[in-house]
Amino acid sequence: MTIVEFFDQSPTANLISCLVFRPDKVIFIGEAQKMKQQILCYKKILAQKKITTEIVLKTVSLNKIDTIAELLSEIVEQEKDCIFDLTGGDAVSLAAMGMIYERYRNQKQIRMHHFDTLTGCTKGCDFSGEAPKMTGQAEISVAENIMLYGGTVRFTGYRGEKSEKTTAKLWRICCSDPAGWNRAVSDLRELESRREAKEDRLAVTISTGALAGIPNAEQKLKSADQLLSQLQKSGLIHNYSCRKDSISYCYQNDYVRHCLEKAGNILEAKVLSVAGGMLDDDGRPYYSDAKSGAAIDWDGDLEDAGTCNEIDVLLMRGVIPVFISCKNGEIDDDELYKLNTVALRFGGIYAKKALIASEMRRKGAGTEYFMQRAEDMGILVIDNMAHLTDKMLEEKLRNL
Repeated sequence: MTIVEFFDQSPTANLISCLVFRPDKVIFIGEAQKMKQQILCYKKILAQKKITTEIVLKTVSLNKIDTIAELLSEIVEQEKDCIFDLTGGDAVSLAAMGMIYERYRNQKQIRMHHFDTLTGCTKGCDFSGEAPKMTGQAEISVAENIMLYGGTVRFTGYRGEKSEKTTAKLWRICCSDPAGWNRAVSDLRELESRREAKEDRLAVTISTGALAGIPNAEQKLKSADQLLSQLQKSGLIHNYSCRKDSISYCYQNDYVRHCLEKAGNILEAKVLSVAGGMLDDDGRPYYSDAKSGAAIDWDGDLEDAGTCNEIDVLLMRGVIPVFISCKNGEIDDDELYKLNTVALRFGGIYAKKALIASEMRRKGAGTEYFMQRAEDMGILVIDNMAHLTDKMLEEKLRNL
């Protein structure tokens, strides 16, 4: 089988047919420079998936419909088993395809199809209306999606063993007072910066004398004490002792420590936990890949110090990327612009975007403006995460 692709500005549209049909050959039609810049990346992704499709480039001027039609006519005459993919492509090329279909419809079987990314199905566009049989999945990983758009995932979030029970316990503590959680975790981090050096990173001892010079040290110690007491009751730390000369405790495991390294880590962990546990109607994972703390290098060159953005949670639903910004504290207007910019750069028209906040601490006209800007950018705002059940969050994520 040969698939003919009208080279599109969206890399996703260009690669879908190779993923779902695994053809013997794919012919890309477009301008030479644009195609050559991306083809190496396509080959790398296909090789990772053990897809051995031969890639052929046919260059043509995209503003001359007769030239495009002539090239398409040559392909129809030369290729025995040929299918034209109309998922991507510019208006002139698609118009030329219509001319060829009309020219050959009574001489040859001209097969055309279109891929629906939302349903994950192909639809026949020719006279028969029949779609080719899919032999593979329209599915790529988080790292492959970023690679497809010319970037590289430098690293993702916590890569050790996680515990859903631990996530649930920490999330309950956070939800009881999200603003208080932010303050307490921030205070704890500052206090721990004065901890005594130990080989065991889970064991913490802080001499009260070492806190000299920390502004409002006594107040921060009290704030941390309240949090540590809650963690002790939940079994998340052990051997907690708060004396006049020192405080000491031991984290249950490295995952607990990770979740307390930043105030927002637990929100990211909770969103990832819920999204990762979602199932579709057939009982399969709803999201084919899910990562938190994905640091994206824009130009794919890990040797230089180029532009890099971190996405709190990045999900893949087949070939559709979902970019999520998690905010457990104050939210600046810039967050919407940053999220929108990264999502468009590494997902284009297929990207879905959401901003999830434990609770929205904005009031009056500021909130109305913020919500309107989010709507204008196509960003779903989930502003009361601390008050949602897992099922309610699942429903909102499905609505993306």
